[in-house]
Amino acid sequence: MCKKIHNNINPLLWGGIILWVLAVISGWILDWFGYINEQDEVLNVLDYFVKKSPILSFVIVCILSPIIEEFAFRYWTIGKISARIISLILSSIYIYVELGFIIAFVCAILLYVLMFIIKKNDIALIITTSVMFSLLHINGFSCVSFENIICLIDIFSLAVVQCCIALKYHFAISVVIHIVSNMIAFVCYV
Repeated sequence: MCKKIHNNINPLLWGGIILWVLAVISGWILDWFGYINEQDEVLNVLDYFVKKSPILSFVIVCILSPIIEEFAFRYWTIGKISARIISLILSSIYIYVELGFIIAFVCAILLYVLMFIIKKNDIALIITTSVMFSLLHINGFSCVSFENIICLIDIFSLAVVQCCIALKYHFAISVVIHIVSNMIAFVCYV
């Protein structure tokens, strides 16, 4: 059973899909020409944990992280006040752990305004939570490069698509997409 239709987000959904496909193709092209830098800090940390405990790494990367991130950045899409409060708290904690107090405080205020004061602006919430989600995932990048920009676009566009799908259809579908996406990335990495 579908929730209420959000036709005003259709252009955002399709734009996110197109942008994601372009980012993936660009990444493949960079990889094909040998421009992918495997020495990124995030990959080094992941490599260490995969070698130490591949099963635990799989559970954390492919199951726990997607579920926690979905509740932090997309649970608000179900529309209940309690869901918005949970998203606000979890995203603030997540941002605090990754980026520090000041950025978490600013993000929490911005999300509070969008979720509770300007209640009917789903597009602003989609863009804001997707930007926050993307910035958290590039925190470990050691430099600004074309490759990292493509990665940022990839993560942002997929976050936009997941928000739109959660709004139009169901939050659980967004969780499944995130789990499958992380599984594909994990398997490709290992």
